[in-house]
Amino acid sequence: MQICAKDNPSHTFPVFCDRETSEVLYYSLISNKSTNNLLVKELPNIDFILELSGETNKSNIQSLIKEIKQIPGIIAAIEINPEKIKRKSAFCAF
Repeated sequence: MQICAKDNPSHTFPVFCDRETSEVLYYSLISNKSTNNLLVKELPNIDFILELSGETNKSNIQSLIKEIKQIPGIIAAIEINPEKIKRKSAFCAF
């Protein structure tokens, strides 16, 4: 799956979606960089965005961030408030 940049639809970004691991929570791993373009310009140092859709809470998110940080090769994992970045809706609609 791919999504397009809102300012230039010819720029596409790979998306990997998981709708099967959980019946109430959906995961989308979205590349923030594609051929020298950024999907979210406010996040120039972020390579990937993990978008969660569905039922979750702050505790679940913190646990997931902690697990992600344990993966070899992961330098950082942070929570970003979606209201602080420019977008009209979720990147991946389920």
